[in-house]
Amino acid sequence: MRKRDLHIITIGTNTFSSDDRFKALHPEDKDWVLEISTVTFRDAGVYECQVSTSPKISLPVHLAVEVQQAQIQGSSEVHIQNGSTISLTCIVNTHADNVGAVTWYHDASPLDYDSPRGGVSLEIEKTPSRTTSKLFITRAMKIDSGNYTCAPKFADAASVLVHVVNAP
Repeated sequence: MRKRDLHIITIGTNTFSSDDRFKALHPEDKDWVLEISTVTFRDAGVYECQVSTSPKISLPVHLAVEVQQAQIQGSSEVHIQNGSTISLTCIVNTHADNVGAVTWYHDASPLDYDSPRGGVSLEIEKTPSRTTSKLFITRAMKIDSGNYTCAPKFADAASVLVHVVNAP
């Protein structure tokens, strides 16, 4: 049962919710599990597992939902000299095992090794507490100016505005 609206989600393994993200599992006489796929902020709150005995036995469980957020190190606007290397680092702090693939975009176009521009390289490091993705674009030109976005599959994206300027 979801306590905020007293909505009965499951009875046994039968689901009584029109939201197909909810499922009750009871594998081979082990603990009962309420599985919620693709969790959102709205799912946060208290859920209660009940056993129909007299008196009733219940166990409330508080679900806290954290949004994983990407962050590009440095200022929200970067000035790079023409001909130098654009170097951007995106960090996603997480308590989850996976943030999914991290895609970099220049304006609306995805960037990777096969980008028509050439000179694009990516490094990624995953640890249990964070994912770090680094984007390098060599020989920066005016056309490389624009919005750069680090977009992890399972986290909120982050952006930075890059200006490629002529050397003084």
